[in-house]
Amino acid sequence: MSQRILELSCTTGWRHRLPRALVFAAVSGLAFGVDMSVLALLVHGLGWPGLVSRIVSIVSATSSSWFVNRHATFAARAGPGWGREWARYLAVNAIGMGLNYAVYALIVAGTVFGKTHPLWAVVPGGVLAMGLNYGLTRRWVFVAGRLSSHR
Repeated sequence: MSQRILELSCTTGWRHRLPRALVFAAVSGLAFGVDMSVLALLVHGLGWPGLVSRIVSIVSATSSSWFVNRHATFAARAGPGWGREWARYLAVNAIGMGLNYAVYALIVAGTVFGKTHPLWAVVPGGVLAMGLNYGLTRRWVFVAGRLSSHR
């Protein structure tokens, strides 16, 4: 079903009518859902500590956002080799992940609210990281079209 949604989005051209940053923000919202789902499963379902669970949830969310950004937001700029591109995406977004995790850790470790509501503690770092990740991703990850013209 998700493949069909991607096909429809590519054929209807909606992503060409929306600013790329807005599409990136929507994809970030989807990644946020993945992040929260994985975090909730690990913390509340399996009883894992919040800080350990957060690492797993961030990597899961980042991988899902790379996939959708590759096929929707930056489809015209995506390269043919997905492995290196995914690795660049993870590496570049590690800066955003670090910011996201640091803000989360400060809230969880430093506030009663964070300790009692670890899922809500994700929001501030996620919003800050989204802006940073958009700029870094646009400049350093999905650059196949730009790189090929320089060869």
